[in-house]
Amino acid sequence: MDPLATPAAAPVRVLVVEDDPDDARHTFRALRRSGRFEPVHARTATEALEQAVAGAFGACLLDFRLPDMSGIELCRRLRELGIATPVVLLSSVESDSAADRAARAGADDFLVKHLRYGETLEAEMSRILEARHGCA
Repeated sequence: MDPLATPAAAPVRVLVVEDDPDDARHTFRALRRSGRFEPVHARTATEALEQAVAGAFGACLLDFRLPDMSGIELCRRLRELGIATPVVLLSSVESDSAADRAARAGADDFLVKHLRYGETLEAEMSRILEARHGCA
């Protein structure tokens, strides 16, 4: 092994908060495709809060609708706890008012889930991390 070669960067841990198993699987597949992201799953906002407080994540992907609170409320709570991790709200419905509410809650972006959103998601995560941390 070449001693001057730089080791590959460790994947960025991404907290994926999604209660729908199919959507979670699709999101995990999209994130893992590049090898740059390591998704960690939470099915509820309560579980996500516990994980976010306990562990370091490079980003959080929050489903807009969760069984115990909205993704918007979860984003607000993360910010109230002082967690500055980039947050992207995900919804299956495009809505300017939802995107505006997400931004007011402290989210970095709002994406609509669709058949090709995996490519969009990977690019968006890289863009947000580059802007926030200077890495992707």
